Amino acid sequence: FVRGCGRTMHWLLCACTAAALGPQPLFRIHASSLYDAGLQHGRVAKERILGYAATEEMRALVEFGINNTEGAKALDALISDNTKEFPEYVPEIKGIAEGSGLSE
Repeated sequence: FVRGCGRTMHWLLCACTAAALGPQPLFRIHASSLYDAGLQHGRVAKERILGYAATEEMRALVEFGINNTEGAKALDALISDNTKEFPEYVPEIKGIAEGSGLSE
């Protein structure tokens, strides 16, 4: 993976599924920490997050990242690179995953 590809892929995936999910909602969240903000976000957006996770493109990416040796290596590199580059987002992302039920 070349640094930055994860961001490009993320924006591409968002653009591809945005129309299918409809207009983006605005959530008002008051939190004591980034993790708490993510947890609340995951809870209020759970249906939307799970809907996105259930799309064909996301299921294919998860399958590739879990059951394919090269995919697993790429996923590990993506997580590692993004954790190093954007450590401040890690608690919030973990909160979103837990709040939406995707951390299980």
